[in-house]
Amino acid sequence: MIKNLKQLSSFFGVKWLVFKDITNNIESEYKTFYITQKNGKKRKITAPSTRLHLIQRNIYELILKKHTKLDFVYGFYSKVSHIDNALHHLNSKEMLSVDIKDFFGSINSKQVYFVFS
Repeated sequence: MIKNLKQLSSFFGVKWLVFKDITNNIESEYKTFYITQKNGKKRKITAPSTRLHLIQRNIYELILKKHTKLDFVYGFYSKVSHIDNALHHLNSKEMLSVDIKDFFGSINSKQVYFVFS
């Protein structure tokens, strides 16, 4: 069991001083830019630095990927598509589709810490 951030950095294969620098300066680890969508509107992209992306990739590979897929969840799983989601609702009388605006931008570090603690 991981008991502190130093152990967590080791678990992710990141040197402690690098990990500490990233977590203490998280805002500077993202680059924001815009892309033009097919409809002409601009879409804001906030991309992590290479070193933060490595940690995020390790979180996915070492923790999240090992969780069992829930039957009613279709997003962010490999080998599951929007077609699988549509098939699940094929004979439904009603369906609600929701897109949460700025979902990832609305998550803060305290919420992430709570999930992993």
